[in-house]
Amino acid sequence: MNLRNKLLLTAGAIFALNANASIINYDDVIANTYKDTETELVWMDFGVNNGQSYNSVVSQLGAGMAYDGWRLPTLQEVYTMMSNLANLSSVEADFEAPNHLGAGQLYARDFNSNVANGDDSVWEDVFDAIGWNELLTNRVYTRAESLGWFEGEDGLSYVYINDYIDNMADSNRWYDSIQIVDSSNLDFAKDRYGDDTSTLLVLKQQLDETTEVSEPTSLTMLGLALVALGVRRRRKH
Repeated sequence: MNLRNKLLLTAGAIFALNANASIINYDDVIANTYKDTETELVWMDFGVNNGQSYNSVVSQLGAGMAYDGWRLPTLQEVYTMMSNLANLSSVEADFEAPNHLGAGQLYARDFNSNVANGDDSVWEDVFDAIGWNELLTNRVYTRAESLGWFEGEDGLSYVYINDYIDNMADSNRWYDSIQIVDSSNLDFAKDRYGDDTSTLLVLKQQLDETTEVSEPTSLTMLGLALVALGVRRRRKH
C-alpha cells in the first residue's frame, strides 16, 4: 500500500475518532505552546520561530541549541493535528473538503458574521490557542495568518490558517479557513523564506503540570529577532 492510500485510511480514521479531540492552550507548562488532547503532543505556537527559514530552525534542534528539546513532527502527526484542529466531525463549517488536494489534505472554511467586530467562526477557541505569524489590520478587517512548514510526502510542504475579524458592519462576510498543502515539493523555499512563516515543532517528551521544560532563552530569542530584523531591512533596501 502506497503512502497516499495509507494517509487516506489514516485521515478516515482521524475524522471518525476526533469527535472528542480538542486543541488546548498548554502555556501553564511552557510558554507559546498548544496541546492536542487526542495525541497528547505539545506543539510550538505559530510565530515563535517566525522570521527563520526551515533550514535555520532545523539547524538549531541539537543539544544546547535554541530549540533543544523540540523535534520535527512526522507527516502523520501533522495530518492528525490539523484534522483535530479543524474537528470537522463535530463542528459544521460552511465548506468542508477532507481530501481537497489529495488524501488527508483538508480544506475547510467558515464565515464570520458581517457585524462590527464579528469573529464567530467555529474555530475561534483553537485559533486563540495556536498563535499566528502575521497580523494585518485595515479599515475593513483584521486578519491573523498562520503558515507552518513541515516535511511532506515529497519535500517541504505547509499548513495554512486564516482568521478574520470584521472591523465594521457591512455586506462582506469574511471567512476563516484551515488547509493542508502537501501536493508539491517546495524544497526551494527551505532557505529562502522565513518572514511571516514558522516551522512546525513538537516537544520530544510528553508533559504534565509538574514537568519543567526549558524554552528558548530570552537572550537567544532576542538574538534571533535581531537577525530576522536585519534580514527584513536588507530586503527592503
